[in-house]
Amino acid sequence: MLLTPKLVLLSLISSSTAYWIQFHSDAKCTGDSLLRSHISHANQACQTRSASKATSAFVTNTGSSDDNTVVVFYSSMNCDPNTAIARVEDGCTTVKNRDFSYGSFNVIYAHEAGRDTPVSKNGEAFSDGGIATYKGKEYKWQKTLNGEAKGVVTREWEDAIVKAKMERVR
Repeated sequence: MLLTPKLVLLSLISSSTAYWIQFHSDAKCTGDSLLRSHISHANQACQTRSASKATSAFVTNTGSSDDNTVVVFYSSMNCDPNTAIARVEDGCTTVKNRDFSYGSFNVIYAHEAGRDTPVSKNGEAFSDGGIATYKGKEYKWQKTLNGEAKGVVTREWEDAIVKAKMERVR
C-alpha cells in the first residue's frame, strides 16, 4: 500500500508534539484577522513566518502537553534567546505591541519541567503586566528585583503586586 504525502505528514504530527500556530493581524487572535497558519515542532529550525504583519499568534498543542516543549517568540530574526518576548504552549499571545515586535519563533524543549509558572532570565524583553500563556494557564509578567520576569497567575496578580511592593518597603 502506498502512503500519500498528507498521510505521512499526519502520522508524523500525531507521533510527536507539534504546534499549530495561527498568525493574526489583531491583538486578540480573532478569526477575521487570520494571516497564516503553520505547523511547527521541536526538530525545525528558527522560523520567521508572518513576522512583519502578525500582532498576535494563537498556539495549539496538537500532541501531549507532557513532552516539555513550548513555542517561543523572539524580537530578533534568528531566535536569539536573549530576545525572547513570549513563551506559550496553548492559547493566544501578543507578538507585537509598542514595546516589542516579533521577528522569529521556534519550538524548544523547556528545561523548567517542574515549575508551575514561567520564568524569564531576560526581564527587559517582557513588559510588566504583559500576558503570557504557559501550560494552559494565563499569567502576567512581574519584573523582579534581580532582573527576571516571573509569571503570576492572572487571578492572583493584584495580591502578588501588593505583596512584592510591601517586601521592597521592608
